[in-house]
Amino acid sequence: MARVTVVKKAQQRYHTKPVIDLATGEQKKVPVMNSRGEQKTTKRGAPVFLRITEKDLSRPKPLLRCDYSGCAHESREIALGTSYKWIEPHGRGMMARHIDCPTWQVWEYSSSLSARIAQIQDGDPDPAEFDDADGLKGWLESKAEEIRGLAEEKRESASNIEEGFGHETEQSTELNDIADQLDGWADEVEQADIPEAPEPEEEDCPECGGTGTVEPEDGDDNCEACDGAGTQTPEEPSEEAMDTWKDEAIAAAREALDNAPF
Repeated sequence: MARVTVVKKAQQRYHTKPVIDLATGEQKKVPVMNSRGEQKTTKRGAPVFLRITEKDLSRPKPLLRCDYSGCAHESREIALGTSYKWIEPHGRGMMARHIDCPTWQVWEYSSSLSARIAQIQDGDPDPAEFDDADGLKGWLESKAEEIRGLAEEKRESASNIEEGFGHETEQSTELNDIADQLDGWADEVEQADIPEAPEPEEEDCPECGGTGTVEPEDGDDNCEACDGAGTQTPEEPSEEAMDTWKDEAIAAAREALDNAPF
């Protein structure tokens, strides 16, 4: 994960310019020293110097812009004096966001295999979106398709390498192996053992409280609501039973999705 740095108050940034030594007319530089107090050298033995620069107050940089796609601020620009956060992932340059925008997920700045897998694994199904095992399996099937899409990308990369070299290489073999493992994971996700939703259970009749009788003015009589049985079977299982099942079903789905081969 890239390190997140928080800045309490954004300040104006400026481009830099070389500091000129008036005696020589050239850019000032200072020797770079090692831990032994000796000047560092290149592999060819040339001494290493650090060239000195300073802010060029005549060339202010534009304000940083929040890169969060769902930014709710009126302006994507990060105003001077406001708080923000930034990261500088390898090979991507500086990325900034308003302090109250979500922190970056790894897949937002990296296309590595681990980042892509983390993106697929992100999030849980919404319990309000399914009422039976088939509904949850539909969510898992969509995840399995994402995994197979990633596997296909790896196979395509392997094919491009083999076409370039005219034969299999160690790298193409590794990519095909990754693709095979991803396909296996997709199958496991798609075939996850999701428990079936609970069936409605008998419960005391709400009209007679489970006695099977009511007390009309002329004496006890069978309860019409339950026909004297004292119990009823509702059309739907109880909310508590459904909530418990959904928790168990989501846990089973999450277990399959978390069982990535890498």
